[in-house]
Formats: sequence, C-alpha cells, structure tokens
Amino acid sequence: MNHKRDMILGLVFFAGLGLILVATAVLKDWTTLEKPFEYQVYFASAEGLRAGDPVTVYGMRAGRVGKVEINKSQDRRDKRIVVTLEVKEEIPFREGIPYTIAIEDSSFLGGKVVTVDPEARESGRPYHHDEPLMGVSYSNPLKQVASVFAEGKEDIKGILSGLASVVRKMDNNQSTIGALFNERGLYDSIMDSAQRVNKIIRNAQAGKGTIGALLTDRRPFDDLEETLAQAKKITKELNEGKGLLARLIHDERLGENVSAAIQDIRDVADRVRAGEGTLGKLLVKDQVYNDLAAAIRDAKDLLARAKSGKGVVGRLVGDPVLGEKVAELIADARDIVREIKEGKGTLGKLVNDDTVYTKLNLVFTQISRSLEDYREAAPVSTFIQVLGSSFR
Repeated sequence: MNHKRDMILGLVFFAGLGLILVATAVLKDWTTLEKPFEYQVYFASAEGLRAGDPVTVYGMRAGRVGKVEINKSQDRRDKRIVVTLEVKEEIPFREGIPYTIAIEDSSFLGGKVVTVDPEARESGRPYHHDEPLMGVSYSNPLKQVASVFAEGKEDIKGILSGLASVVRKMDNNQSTIGALFNERGLYDSIMDSAQRVNKIIRNAQAGKGTIGALLTDRRPFDDLEETLAQAKKITKELNEGKGLLARLIHDERLGENVSAAIQDIRDVADRVRAGEGTLGKLLVKDQVYNDLAAAIRDAKDLLARAKSGKGVVGRLVGDPVLGEKVAELIADARDIVREIKEGKGTLGKLVNDDTVYTKLNLVFTQISRSLEDYREAAPVSTFIQVLGSSFR
C-alpha cells in the first residue's frame, strides 16, 4: 500500500518537473533540434538589456538575446556594446535596403526587447553584407520625463511659484479671479452677460436681428456667389485678351502707347514745374500771378461799380427807367423778328417769299448786263467822237 503511494508521488513529481522544463524551454526559446542563426549587433548603450530578452522581426517574436557584452576592443562610442541575437530563421536583410535594429521597452512597466525591421526604408541604415550591423537604443520614457524635469527644475519651480501666487490672490479681492470667487456681484454680472450672449445666439439662430439675417438670409450669399462669378468671368476675359484692361495686359503696343502717354504727362509736369508755357508761368512766375490777381481785382471793381449804378453797365443794372427802355427795345426787336418770320413787311417778304427773291435776282442780273454793255460800248463811242472832231 505504501509502496504504491510512493510510486504515485514519484510520478507526479517527475511529471511536474517535466512540465517545468518544457515551460522553461518555451519561455527561453530553447531548442535542441536545430542550431539558431546568430547575428552580432553593436550598440552605444545596452539600456538594461539582458540575455534571454525577446527578439522580434517585423513585430513577431523570432528569437532571443544570446549575449550582451562590453566591446573592449573598440574606441568608437556607437560600438561599445555588442549583442548576440539568436533567431530561429534567417533575417531577410537585402543589400542596399535600409534597416533598423533597436533596443526598446517591452512595456511601460519595464522589460526590454530587440526589434528588427529589415526594410525600414527612409529611417534606417543601408544594409551591406560586409559591414557590421549597427543598432540604436531608446531610453525608458520615465527616464526621459525625469531628465526633462531635472533639466527644467528652475522653470518648474517658477511655474509652481506662480501657481501658488495665483492661489493666494484667489483668497482675496486683489485679482479678477479672486473677486470672481469672493464677490457675488461680479459673478452675477458675468452670468448676466452670459445669458445675454445666449439670447443673442438664440435670436441669431431664429433669424432675428442683423446677425440672424446674415446667417439665415440667402441673398447675401447669392450676391457673393454672383460677385465671385463676375470676378471669374472678368478673369477669364482677361486671360482671353478681351476688353481694355486685357489689352493693357496682353497688347504690348497698347501698353507702349500708355507708357508713352504717361511719359508725355510726366514731361508736361516737368515743363510746368520749370515754369514753361502758360500754366507753368501761372504757377511759377510771380508776374503772371500778379497780372491775374490784378485782372480779378479790376473785375471786382467793375462789378462794384455796376452795383453802385456807375457806367453803362451800372445804369443797366441799377437804373429802373433805363432798364424798362432796354426791355421795351428788346420787346420791339422780338416783335420785328416775329413779323419777319411771319413774312410781314418788305424785309419779311425778302426773307420768306421766294418770288421777291427771284425778281430781285432778275433785276440785279439785268443791271449787271447793262453795266457790261455800257463798258463794252464806251470805247466805240469815244472813237467815233474823236473821228468826228477831226473832220470839223
């Protein structure tokens, strides 16, 4: 009975020991069936990496760290640590393709892992079979945060001191925040302003007021779209060379003409500035200005005399009797002109009746012919008179 029980206990013990050995082999990636592929990688720092830590390729577990040693034969900083990687399958490095090998934290709480990416492309180091593999090590995030706090210790002290000052001021009314916490009136004012803002927003959403009209009325946006369409049309016409502005932009000859016109205007301005020409003399020469000022004074004197009733113009303006006579004269002249237009009187018939014009034209023609005949007959009559006197 006891012998049988001892046998059972022995079997259980050896079975448990076997399970422990299998679990250890699985966890440590031990294998007795084939030899693993080994790769030596150089690092500047191990960052706590130990033998047995996992190795991943493309994010999948592929092996473990075999050894972590100090490379005493190297003076280069980036080769101070040599790590031997043991993987089950050959890592697919390719000639000339960038790769990365990095020591990283396996979790936020600790532990290390070596990650291998044979095709890192832009961020990696080109692979060459005749060159050693180089890796990088990333420090623990907690260490990085601690180093940041250590470097900015004075700044952090200043920030904490400022926060303490703000908290102290909040206990009294020396600041706006303190007054907000301690005075009910300021709080009520802020709440009242907030309610008014909410009311304005509600009115705007309901389409009330100017802001509401802008938000709900489609017409301003339609006008804007129409304006943009017109601007697009104008731009298209400019690109196609249509219109005066497009010609100014694309037509070199017109541009030259405009440039010439501007140059002419500049020349005229230079001449005026130099005192040349009438305008230049008027602006620059004192004598021309004085003459013009004298002419203006004479005109003012003439108007003053006219207002005072002196001279012909003054009598016309100030003498009512003479004014009435001039008005009557103008009225008579208007009547005469009207009668002429109506064909009354000799002058009216001469102006309006074609028959009178024809008769007068005929009379003047006959008079002209008679004068011509007289001029032609005068030498003959003179010759006859001379001949007759010779026979007496």
